[in-house]
Order: sequence, then structure tokens, then C-alpha cells
Amino acid sequence: MELLGYRSKNVNAVNGLYPFRSRISLSTTWDGYGFYIDYTLTPLFKPGVGNDTRALSLGCRLGF
Repeated sequence: MELLGYRSKNVNAVNGLYPFRSRISLSTTWDGYGFYIDYTLTPLFKPGVGNDTRALSLGCRLGF
């Protein structure tokens, strides 16, 4: 649909992704500094849509 030269955008049109995820997290902090690991157990895509992709996040936290 066009209105004055602009097209509307459907933001809910993401097909093939799981709406929820389950994950395992590990976090530790000492003296305001920390480290975390986050692993997603649920695949990013539904079967037949994409590769069996799972997210792994590593990071550092700094607190002052």
C-alpha cells in the first residue's frame, strides 16, 4: 500500500524464526569486573528454513 509515495512496512513478517528461546548462562563478578558466557539451546531457525544455528555469547563486564 502506498500513501503519498511511502510504502507501509510489516514489521511482523519474520518467518522461520522461533519466537522464544531457552539458554544456559554463566556469570561471575569480582571487584566490579565480571565475565559471562551465554549459550542458546534453541536453534535460531525452524526446521527446513535455515541452518541449525545456535548463539554463543562471551563478554566482560566493567563496574565502577
